[in-house]
Amino acid sequence: MKKFTQYWESYSRTHEDFMKEGQNFDDLLFKSKFNFHDNKLTFSSKSKFNLGSKISAAHEYGIKGKCCKDSTVEFKHKDAGETTLEGNVHLAKKDDFNFDAFVNLKNVEKSSGRDVSVDANLRTHYKEKCLFTLGTEKWNPLGGAPTSVALGTSYAHVAPEATLVLNTHFTFNVAQKFLSKVKLFLNGTKDKTTGRLDVTVDRTLTETTTKDNVKEFTTGQNVNVVLSANHQYCPKLRIGGDLSYDVNTKATNFNIAKSYQFDRVRVNAKMGSDRSLNMGLTSKQDDMTLVFSARTQLNTETEKVGDKDVSRNWFSYNFGASAEFNRL
Repeated sequence: MKKFTQYWESYSRTHEDFMKEGQNFDDLLFKSKFNFHDNKLTFSSKSKFNLGSKISAAHEYGIKGKCCKDSTVEFKHKDAGETTLEGNVHLAKKDDFNFDAFVNLKNVEKSSGRDVSVDANLRTHYKEKCLFTLGTEKWNPLGGAPTSVALGTSYAHVAPEATLVLNTHFTFNVAQKFLSKVKLFLNGTKDKTTGRLDVTVDRTLTETTTKDNVKEFTTGQNVNVVLSANHQYCPKLRIGGDLSYDVNTKATNFNIAKSYQFDRVRVNAKMGSDRSLNMGLTSKQDDMTLVFSARTQLNTETEKVGDKDVSRNWFSYNFGASAEFNRL
């Protein structure tokens, strides 16, 4: 069954992957991915090397398996002390209903102890156009029972000329009896064009005590709006961009990206409102992919010279290279 609904943990992954395509600014990056056991298991690894004044390296690896129909389990580990276990398990099917469970457990080892965070929810699919989820987010099982309840919905309207998906997501703080987060997501696809509107409202509840020992509660909220789109102009050319606006600070950021595929080389370019320009060259042949990336940014600094403020401008540069071997 093809599902037109979208999950919150991955709804924007396709656009984000395109915007950062060919944009690797680790000094050296080596990646690999292998399928084995009749393509039921996938092993992946990643090694990053910083060749600056202080040479350092970071490594991570993972394995993902298909344990049964429509069910997957993935294990990831970073040498910095972070371990993640994620499972998406199909539970049952009844008429037009499908019942699934999703669990993401993250354990981070620190010198001061460990941080454990769990996202878990039950998912109910109706046909291929409606999804309902109920669970908890960022739960620390070492600290007791969950303190938040997360409710999500996804509804898809499919027409011959376009597909429209509306997602809602609400997080309720049980301890404070307070709605702490509201997220709305609208995704539209028509022909070779995809557009997305993403609205996030983060709410806070602050408790204070007056001199007369009277408790007062203050509510605050931060609203962020993201508008993004990408268009496959032809098989070789793809363009896209995104615009984000913080309602509270009035800050606006935008990025524009372009990808063009030559015979064996793909050229990526991205320009941002932070006055940066990124370029990437990707060459793929058989199972090997090589990427070279370059970034330049115009920086401005104001300093006091006598009684005058003098602006100083300069360009900063950053380069990266990566090699990826996939046997899938």
